[in-house]
Amino acid sequence: MIIAKLKAGFRIVAMDIDAATGASLNLRYFHNEAQLRVYEYRCGLAALDERLLAAGTGAMPLLLEQLRRGSGADPKT
Repeated sequence: MIIAKLKAGFRIVAMDIDAATGASLNLRYFHNEAQLRVYEYRCGLAALDERLLAAGTGAMPLLLEQLRRGSGADPKT
């Protein structure tokens, strides 16, 4: 069942282990392409690009500053 869902485009977002029920996976299907791209970026599967930078909110300014300090370059260029 899990393989069929993964082939259908579901992604593993969490794993839980409970003493009473055992292991379980939390799956999610991303209908929004931007959310899927952010998920892939967080998992190391995608690159930070212009579209992700433009859609960034919340702590995005902090992330950009950290990237600038770490690489010595502006990630927008």
